[in-house]
Amino acid sequence: FRIMDLAVTYYIEFVMHNGAICKATLTDDVFDNWNIPADVLHNTAVTNTFTKKDPKIVPIANAIPSESLSTIAWQDELNSLLVISNESTMFGAINMFNMEILNNAAFLLCAKEIYIIPSSIHEIIVCAKDDMDSEQLKSIIKEVNESFVREDEILSNNLYLFNRET
Repeated sequence: FRIMDLAVTYYIEFVMHNGAICKATLTDDVFDNWNIPADVLHNTAVTNTFTKKDPKIVPIANAIPSESLSTIAWQDELNSLLVISNESTMFGAINMFNMEILNNAAFLLCAKEIYIIPSSIHEIIVCAKDDMDSEQLKSIIKEVNESFVREDEILSNNLYLFNRET
């Protein structure tokens, strides 16, 4: 299943008898065997994720270890960046499709339009469109993905725009 340039991956989450949480990836073979239409699966997965994984929005300074804050070259921009994930911080990037959360983030940033920066499959970063240069952000996304994000956790090298009025 694809949305824009993103490949969507589905998981089943279950709790083991010892309390450990496990996830199993759903493959195309599973879909074929279950005979579930892709749109039904997608809508069910989104609904389950939004209702069972509480989303959270935090300032980026709260998401970066304090010992790393002083080494960041773009200190001035820290106050205008928010991290969106979920309480478990696992697979939280799904919130880039949660209109309520994106509207809340735009409201917090006092912005009509916000950029969505795909940090990893676990979170996204948002900022007011008027606060950042899109070409600079695209360059940063590419550099961070190449240098710091595990290959299997890269969400995208693209920058996305959300308009809370449309």
